[in-house]
Amino acid sequence: MMKTECYYFFLTLTLVSILEFSAVDCSDIPDDYTRVVRHNNYVLQLCQNEHLPYLIEQVIRTDQTIEDISYTFAVPEKANHRSSESFQREERLRSLLRTFYRVTGLPDLPTTQQAPDARLLPDLGIKRRETVAKVMEFLITRISLGYMNKNLCRSLGLLRSVLDPESFINSFNINHGVCVVTSTIGGTVKSSKFKCVRDGIVQVEINDTDRTEPLSYSRAW
Repeated sequence: MMKTECYYFFLTLTLVSILEFSAVDCSDIPDDYTRVVRHNNYVLQLCQNEHLPYLIEQVIRTDQTIEDISYTFAVPEKANHRSSESFQREERLRSLLRTFYRVTGLPDLPTTQQAPDARLLPDLGIKRRETVAKVMEFLITRISLGYMNKNLCRSLGLLRSVLDPESFINSFNINHGVCVVTSTIGGTVKSSKFKCVRDGIVQVEINDTDRTEPLSYSRAW
């Protein structure tokens, strides 16, 4: 009788353990992509005043697509965080950050921030946009040569992604001196147009009208 009771006791204990293990939501376990986004955010915030505009300019002047630039500096949370390409994009950013910390090495993430909840990835995107937004005016002023070119247009596309992440920019072209940056998300296409004038940069044909406004660093029409 004692053996039978012990058998049922251990069987019950085993079933409870299995059920408890099955109840763990593994989707909340932070993956490598989330971890590297969190660390890159931390370093970007540390260097935003001194190095960040120059770091972004380096990327703007490379052959990376405007979509990659948007994912890197505006909407890391919208990338497929389970793909190797997304992880490699963040690793490229980390490599660039290392160039500004050759002597000391990249600063470590504080212990309290080393285990982010995977559900906080959207918050990491917000924090990155807040960091990048602070340097966009300096960056665009620095890149602008008084006429529209590829680097300036790509910078304007990044600004547009930062200001309106729900329709981040993934293509651009320059047509008769007008920079056209386009968001194609699902079946929705949305474009903004910018032009250099004597007094600076203006956004033209806003919402497919004749409306023209000075370039805004705080809102997207």
